[in-house]
Amino acid sequence: MSDPTELTSADPQAGPAEIPWRRLSGRMLLIHPLRSLKELFPAILPALVVGNARVGIDNQWWNLGVGAVVLLVAVVTWATTRYRIADGRVQQRKGLLKRETLNVPIDRVRSVDLQASPLHRILGLSTARIGTGVAGGKPLVLDGLTTGEAATLRAELLVHRGSIQETHAPATTAVGEGEGEGFDAQGTTTTGGPSGAPEPEVLSRFDPRWVRYAPLSTSGLLIALAIIGFAGQLSGQVLSDEIVAQVTSASVRYGVVALVAAAAAVAVVFVLVCAVVAYVLAYWGHTVTREGDRLHITRGLLTVRSTTLDLGRLRGVAMGESLLIRAARGASLKAVTTGIGGEGADQGVGSSSGSGLLPPAPRRDVHELAARLLGEDRLGVPLRSHDRAARRRRWSRALQAGVALLLPPLVPVLWLGWSWWWVAPFAIPLLLAPVLAEDRWRNLGHAVLGRPGEPRQLVTRMGSLHRRTVALDADGIIGWTVRETFWQRRVGVATLVAATAAGSQHYDVVDVPTDRAWEIVSEELPLGLGQTRRG
Repeated sequence: MSDPTELTSADPQAGPAEIPWRRLSGRMLLIHPLRSLKELFPAILPALVVGNARVGIDNQWWNLGVGAVVLLVAVVTWATTRYRIADGRVQQRKGLLKRETLNVPIDRVRSVDLQASPLHRILGLSTARIGTGVAGGKPLVLDGLTTGEAATLRAELLVHRGSIQETHAPATTAVGEGEGEGFDAQGTTTTGGPSGAPEPEVLSRFDPRWVRYAPLSTSGLLIALAIIGFAGQLSGQVLSDEIVAQVTSASVRYGVVALVAAAAAVAVVFVLVCAVVAYVLAYWGHTVTREGDRLHITRGLLTVRSTTLDLGRLRGVAMGESLLIRAARGASLKAVTTGIGGEGADQGVGSSSGSGLLPPAPRRDVHELAARLLGEDRLGVPLRSHDRAARRRRWSRALQAGVALLLPPLVPVLWLGWSWWWVAPFAIPLLLAPVLAEDRWRNLGHAVLGRPGEPRQLVTRMGSLHRRTVALDADGIIGWTVRETFWQRRVGVATLVAATAAGSQHYDVVDVPTDRAWEIVSEELPLGLGQTRRG
């Protein structure tokens, strides 16, 4: 049986030649050992400990043997990973004992993300993630393309997907030779993207002043908690009796309250530093560029990530505002794009997913970018507020939650005689419930933009701790659901659900009057199907 990298035949009567499989760049052999060491570390560490502890064994040769195993795994991983573009598909084959072949139809490609860690950037390599937008689907990852190859591959897949016709590729075509070279969909060597490509237009560029929003997000707190948790596990081995005695002596000398206050101040500063560092590492150099019908988002300080979105699949935008960021007049922006996302895709704040357009930034910059993408600022239009029934539901839910938190600590206070001070922390949510309820009601709203016979849009807003405003094109709505619970029917409101193949796959207009919901479905944004009004 012939090797898969060889052409099957050069005789025209024997049919078209087979497209050869390609290996990733050989420079990955400098990265794979480090990655293998990380993956095999739980097994390597006991082997090193046991081998170096045994008597009568040359520790040097033992350690070299373990290193040889790691190097062998790295070489096998590189040698058994190949890819090609053939029969309208991007194919990847990997594995030695367990062979795995991934196939991604080119006409199903929805996104191509390029990522380069610091080591990748030093070696001139990139990692390409090819996604189909299928919820739960496994992306095809090509880790080890040269920078030029990765950029050319992305351009070819997004521009010519569905119509790429592979031709015979010369067996002498090299992979990874030269940083300015790549390959096109036909397997031939190229020196850039598609000819005649429009000049890129920069829509948004990172401003260092955006860093002031970093302490207002939760990313720094999560990172700090992870570091503190890891340090707590090691504290028992690091802290000696002398250090514990010094801390005890300091608490007696300065007082427990002063020591706790100092520790709290240090913790706050630590969280703020973590938040700023995480923001800078993730979003430094964030640039949004439009090139024809494609949108490029590039970001990252050490690890650079580049995402390309198809503007033809853009169905709207979603603006997220957490409570603290909203108080500072900031927001983030995500794209509502067909084939990218899934349930809750744009619920959070930031650009963690492939649909992220702007990290936490000034609200005016968010509105400006949304207007440049959609042609007008739909996020800033006046919204139609919901009636008093929706307001009562916000109040009743907030008060019920506050009472539910307050009842458990009342049991030991009333029956066991505990101090009423135990109740004070649990009473805070009940005291804040009216403020939260009123804010949630004021944030409820919706609007239908556009005239009959013209492209129309649905704008909806909801939330308090995290407020979300979504502008959705009507042509992206594939179905309507008017949902009424028992309690909603009693007060005459319903939840209007717009089903779509983009973003979170559904967007809700919560507690809208029932007649208004049917008015939107039947008259303002009909789907062109026969609508039957509930009697």
